[in-house]
Amino acid sequence: MKILKAKSSMQNTKIFPINNLGILSKPPKFTYQKICESLPVSGMKWPIMVCSYKNYWKKDTLWKDVDTDKMGVVNGNQRVLWAIENDYTHIEALEVKTRDERDTINKITFISQDEYPL
Repeated sequence: MKILKAKSSMQNTKIFPINNLGILSKPPKFTYQKICESLPVSGMKWPIMVCSYKNYWKKDTLWKDVDTDKMGVVNGNQRVLWAIENDYTHIEALEVKTRDERDTINKITFISQDEYPL
């Protein structure tokens, strides 16, 4: 088992198997390249955020190609892709139940692509 853990902790995070996560949006190539440069050097600063299909707020537009039994990645799709490419089997995540909850946490954890640590 190879786990991608966050350097900054938050309450109620869990370790999720990556194969039980669904990527809900594909990252832009430029942004993903910056993640690929940052993660090997600085690690993952914050846990990703996931949501169950039952609680997700945009089922019709973003949950089209993801199995409804999986957890959808609502913040951190790029980190999950990087983890897959680098043979991680698990990742630290925080499960959110509403868009408001996600947005509140995102105000604390958001890092602009221009501010990715190296």
